[in-house]
Amino acid sequence: MATTEAVTDADGASPYLRSIFAFQQYQLQNNPVQAHWYAGGCATVLGCALAAVRGLSVAVTQQKGLRMAAFIGVSRAAAPLYIIPFVLGSQLDCYEATWAREKAEKSRVWAGGGVADLG
Repeated sequence: MATTEAVTDADGASPYLRSIFAFQQYQLQNNPVQAHWYAGGCATVLGCALAAVRGLSVAVTQQKGLRMAAFIGVSRAAAPLYIIPFVLGSQLDCYEATWAREKAEKSRVWAGGGVADLG
């Protein structure tokens, strides 16, 4: 939740990026399981894209006949280095947002919200 609030409040953020984080915020509030899948998918795509950029940057420096092999080898080696931390971080962020929401709901009920606020 902290991540989504930081990006949506940032000056100069693109409308597309704002819409992605607004959708994620909506999913975290209404369907946490879908939010976990969505965050994991976005993290995987981002990790693959960064691994491909890393492979491309190394392949450009190779001889003409070895570029494709260098691109594939470096991309395959770099992909886990990007994907694993991104997916773990996105899942931790989703859990943190879910726990914060549950904690706020419990504190509201214990602060005198009453039984009528439970559902």
